[in-house]
Amino acid sequence: MTTSQTLSDLISDAILSYIEDAHLEVGDALPSEFELAQQLKVGRSTIREAIKYLESLNVVEVRQGAGTFIRHKTIQTTDPLGLGLMANHYKLALDLLDVRFLLEPTVIALAVEHATTQELASVTQLINQLPAKLEADTELFLDSYKDMLVSFIQLCGNEAYNNLLFIFQESIQLNHRYLTLEDYQELLRAHSQLALAVERQEAIEAANSVKLALTTIRRVLRKQAPTPS
Repeated sequence: MTTSQTLSDLISDAILSYIEDAHLEVGDALPSEFELAQQLKVGRSTIREAIKYLESLNVVEVRQGAGTFIRHKTIQTTDPLGLGLMANHYKLALDLLDVRFLLEPTVIALAVEHATTQELASVTQLINQLPAKLEADTELFLDSYKDMLVSFIQLCGNEAYNNLLFIFQESIQLNHRYLTLEDYQELLRAHSQLALAVERQEAIEAANSVKLALTTIRRVLRKQAPTPS
């Protein structure tokens, strides 16, 4: 395994290879988590992480109580930018974060400028609910975080950003590999400032709060840079 790849990265690739080698079709079920762990000789937590990553790319679908099913056989069918084909997920996380630095503050500012008071109140409520979501369940928090960004994109008045939603979602999912609970708690402190700025309809302050949050993520990622071989 190279320093640029985590074990879950390799297992994601292995599961894709299994789908191809086993001639599984869309709608077919993958083996159980236990069976995959035995077959690939890794822990079940690694299988879970790999499955979550493939689910974020719409390759598989996890149905609670039923199992994991093939949604698309290849990443390319659901990844127009080919992000899933990039083997160095750490570098991809940093690269996507750079893109978010360029886009996200503008999206937030435009949303604050264009949305109604009622719409902004709804988004503020989403932001204020994030701490409770994080305390309850990390996956629930990630879903709520994505919902918050989707709301901002829908309110910004520029439909072109809808086509870039995958970048934001993929970035959030990749960052989750590297952020701890403490990191998320620090991130939420920046988002408390965001909630206040949105509530006051202060576009510039809202954009600055997002930059602070992204800076927090970048600092965490850079601390975990792989050691050159």
